[in-house]
Amino acid sequence: MSHHRIVLTPVIVFMLAVMPTIASEPSKPALAKEQQSGKKDADVRPGRDLSDQRMQRAEEPEEVGFVSIRDSHFVVPPATKSLDLPNGSFKELVKGRPTHWQLSGPSVCAVPGAAPEASVSIRAESDKPFNLTAADLPFVGDVPYLISFWLKSTSASSFEVGVSSNDGTSIYGRHTVRKLPQVTTKWRRVGILVRVASGTTRGSLWFRRAPEEVPQGQTLQLADVRIRTATEDEMDRAYWGWRAKYPPRDLSARPTDGARLALSIRKLTEGFSPDRPFLIWGIGPSYLNMLGDGTTLIHELRKRFPGAPRIIYKKHVGSSVPWQYVLGWARHVVIPDQPDLVLLYGIGAEADLEKIFKTLRQHTTADIIVASVHWKADDVKNWGTDEDATNFGNIPKMRELCARYGVEFVENRKEWAAYMREHGMKIEVDPQHGLLRDAVHQSDYGALIINENIARHFARLAGFEYQANQRERKLPAVNAGKNAGGAERLLTQGTGWQRQGTILSSSQKVDRLTVHFTGNRIDLVGIRSDAGGAATIIVDGKPADTLPCFYTSYMVCGAKNARPKSGSVMDSGPHGVSLGANVVPQEWTVRMLDDAGNYELSGSVTGTDGRGNATKPFTSVSGQIIIPPELWRHGGGCVPFMHPWDGQIINKAGDTFTFSVSRCSVGSVSFHGTGQSRFRMSLARNLPNTNHVLDVVATGDGNMGIEAFEIYEPPLHADPSAQPGSSASANTPSLKPPL
Repeated sequence: MSHHRIVLTPVIVFMLAVMPTIASEPSKPALAKEQQSGKKDADVRPGRDLSDQRMQRAEEPEEVGFVSIRDSHFVVPPATKSLDLPNGSFKELVKGRPTHWQLSGPSVCAVPGAAPEASVSIRAESDKPFNLTAADLPFVGDVPYLISFWLKSTSASSFEVGVSSNDGTSIYGRHTVRKLPQVTTKWRRVGILVRVASGTTRGSLWFRRAPEEVPQGQTLQLADVRIRTATEDEMDRAYWGWRAKYPPRDLSARPTDGARLALSIRKLTEGFSPDRPFLIWGIGPSYLNMLGDGTTLIHELRKRFPGAPRIIYKKHVGSSVPWQYVLGWARHVVIPDQPDLVLLYGIGAEADLEKIFKTLRQHTTADIIVASVHWKADDVKNWGTDEDATNFGNIPKMRELCARYGVEFVENRKEWAAYMREHGMKIEVDPQHGLLRDAVHQSDYGALIINENIARHFARLAGFEYQANQRERKLPAVNAGKNAGGAERLLTQGTGWQRQGTILSSSQKVDRLTVHFTGNRIDLVGIRSDAGGAATIIVDGKPADTLPCFYTSYMVCGAKNARPKSGSVMDSGPHGVSLGANVVPQEWTVRMLDDAGNYELSGSVTGTDGRGNATKPFTSVSGQIIIPPELWRHGGGCVPFMHPWDGQIINKAGDTFTFSVSRCSVGSVSFHGTGQSRFRMSLARNLPNTNHVLDVVATGDGNMGIEAFEIYEPPLHADPSAQPGSSASANTPSLKPPL
């Protein structure tokens, strides 16, 4: 794998195979009303712009999906909503006013067009520069959209269309694009289905000339661009239409599939109450990036579990990033999000993979699934002799570690081999028809097989290796009472408590509900109402907003950091830190002092907190921050498990890396709201994974209605004397069987 630039949140573009037949796209007057409502509902919170941290195309998923080309507008399901796209008709461009569009290219112009229901079109020549962008649109993450437009071209394949996020909400690979279809010289309506990546609040739609060489004199015309939300049924039809181009597979469950996924199967089967999405986090190198945006997993899971909650897939990737550095992402990206499932697909030393297992098992209740790496071109020497042999990892050791830590292991390498034998395929680079896109990366076809190998493990079994309630369980509030025995129990104090159905409530000052529980996290499920008041939260005798429970955010490179000769700016710098003692929530900055790896750490509250060097262990003067040198990556070529570091310091004087430390417990809860609604609120996270006592104390300014408490107990228990988030608690786990 080469080492190149990475970028923020992408979106995977799907071309529609089939659309529902309910109603036609609305006329412009009808569209305007829906656009207004779409704009009103949009979330416009600012985000970090990491758009200059792209990966190389070779490390990105290929185009996926199909074009739907029609002679008329697409149908519109009743539940969809139009997105505000000013000047989608291009009329203002003819008048010389760009109005929300950025247009560049000497051969590009707005001209009176003959497109159906459109008076203006954009015309461009394929052998000249071309870029047409509508920026700052109110896209919402996890929502599918239909982008439609009139198109006429002589060689549209030389042009591409895409959507990119303006938010630095998570790090993905490059924005995925799609070549425009060939529609010859007749105006046709083209539809593109786009699922916007999680966390997006604003985004851009763009059309541009593809970078490859094309014949001269070929033209493209666009007209009447519209955007609306799409339905999950439309997404399903688009996916299964794309899937139909490949041979069908028998993905029925085998006896042991899913034995270590008890929680995931329960959640996908039963859902959540109150409702929330099922969250999957994927972390790893470009191998994981090439698996795509989770689409195959999402649609396979929707097929297996028709009543499943909404499924969200997030990923954080880099170039040739081994497990050693992925560990930092597990700490700073995955754990604060508390996902339901973590997907690992990558390379590295098994000792480093074990550290990831320990970290996730101690701080989350998430199921973990790991797949053995696919066959590369240089693995042909092992074909027919040893299906476990590869220079990117020790698969037998990986298999053993997964068994020890209760991680679902996917025999992907063996199953790839079986698929190739079944279909008469070879280990060869064949981007169009084979499983490899290049010598090391899987093609979209190869990614499909890997994703299906993973999806096959989500099966309803009669028995699992662990009981779901061992890790997550719900304590109904109405069960509170002095006779509620057991290790976990609820007790009431005070005379104002009342039971109504499943709700336990009180509005009397200092009335108290006490919860004895074991775990590292507790959430409250309650009722907000017009008459709602507030409650104070106390954990182990201390106000909860003073607890030493913290999360550390992702480390962001400075906008002006020196770019390496090869690879991404994100490939050089610290991938993770640990927390020490006396932690104060604040923003932290690591600033390089010279070109020799020396840096200074400063906090927004603490101030200057010491100097260190990238190659040596560092603990800040205050003792709050620990920066281990083994998590400091010195460029994209630094892949320690494959070859020694050459000793070259990539970072330059003035480079910065910023992160924040935030408390993950709250001191009070409000039960006030308009009308009456159920809500879930996390009261404390990242506690020491042991026994605790929580008190919810009424303030007396209104009613507090409590339905239940959700308890989270990760399967690894640390030294109870270690502070949560500290290096001690992260590295001294003790197993609590069964996993």
